[in-house]
Amino acid sequence: MANIEKVKFIAHDLFVQSIQKLLQKRFYSSSPSKVVKILEIGCGPGDFALILKDKLKEKIDITAIDPSDNINLAKEKSTGSDVKFERGDIFTYETKEKFDLVMFTKSLHHCNPVEKAVKIAYDLLNENGIFIAEEILLDKVNENDLVWFFDRLDLLRLADQMISVEEQLEKAGHTKKTLSAMLNSDLPFDQRWIRSKHHHHEHHEHHEHHEQKHLHRDDPEGIAHSHDVLSAISNQFGTDNISSTLVPYFYQLFLFAGYMIIR
Repeated sequence: MANIEKVKFIAHDLFVQSIQKLLQKRFYSSSPSKVVKILEIGCGPGDFALILKDKLKEKIDITAIDPSDNINLAKEKSTGSDVKFERGDIFTYETKEKFDLVMFTKSLHHCNPVEKAVKIAYDLLNENGIFIAEEILLDKVNENDLVWFFDRLDLLRLADQMISVEEQLEKAGHTKKTLSAMLNSDLPFDQRWIRSKHHHHEHHEHHEHHEQKHLHRDDPEGIAHSHDVLSAISNQFGTDNISSTLVPYFYQLFLFAGYMIIR
């Protein structure tokens, strides 16, 4: 079994259950012995891929990619025979394989241009394959939500129930700017929150500059807007072929901000 803290299993449990049910309905109900080939894009330190493999074992063959140094952490946690971890992103990953499931785990908003990323993922799917994008609807969060979240985050930190800010930022990787703002209690709540840019409605002060600024994964304000992500998916797969499910998410952000210590 991979070396993953118990709290990570708890945090990913709802998503793991939904994947299990989906695979059962799409594949295992008609082909119980099928080995489902999975590609996870933006796996970070590899927790979700390893937990999913631990749950489904030989019923899945999973490859997970990430362009950051987090991929080294993933390989360290791996037993070497569970998940195939590779450094890369959706634009640089090369394979002749096709997959039954291609999923972006909180990463599609970092893959710009989003339309191109979705098209590449579509081309990697087997017939009857599944595309999943786990996304955060940042624009759905209102002022009351921010007050609730940051009040509790600051209280947990004051109560010494979180990893120190210094330690958390040390391993934050490309999320360091975002996390620095989130953990800065001197900032107003709206400045501590994650912000995105609406790619298609961006305006420039000087009319002579027509080139659109590319979003960048290291820019806390540079992630794609959820509307643009959904539009890219709808355009590629067709509105009638997609569905969405809203689920709680703030509890995972507590982990992102410092992994609550289980005493």
